[in-house]
Amino acid sequence: MELFCKMTGALLVVGSAWFFAGDKALELDTRLSQIMQLYSILLQLKSELKYMNSTLPECFLELAKHVNAPFDRWLSSMGYEMENERTKCFADIWMERLDELQTESVLSKKEIELLGELQDKLIASDVDASLKAIDYVLIRLEEGRELLKNEMQQRKKVLLSLCLFAGFIIVILLF
Repeated sequence: MELFCKMTGALLVVGSAWFFAGDKALELDTRLSQIMQLYSILLQLKSELKYMNSTLPECFLELAKHVNAPFDRWLSSMGYEMENERTKCFADIWMERLDELQTESVLSKKEIELLGELQDKLIASDVDASLKAIDYVLIRLEEGRELLKNEMQQRKKVLLSLCLFAGFIIVILLF
């Protein structure tokens, strides 16, 4: 009976290490997906500003209808707050909503800081300056996406190896 309990414990420890590695790998996949969705949102925002001559609140509310969580909440809350809250400036609203987006998404701090660079440039009266700022962020996002995509398989293998190794070490130490 003691051997059975030890074997069950060992399997549970190794299984939980494997589950942890799988969860972290899924987080990497989700991050890549969210970067691609953010890229798409910025492209749509650029076209709304350039061709539709929409205001920022209108753009955000329209984009919120066509995207998935967490970006739908982020865009709609920004659009509603810009329309209804006249005492706050755009930069404050933008940074507050970016903080919320960072907690709701798996985007890295680097990607959130990249979006933070748009706080002063999107509200500019010169549409060309806003479009150039969006282009800059799009280029940087694409670079980050390519880098993550190239490293993802290697990261997943290393993560799985380290987690399983840690699981086996724990099993050895316990028994």
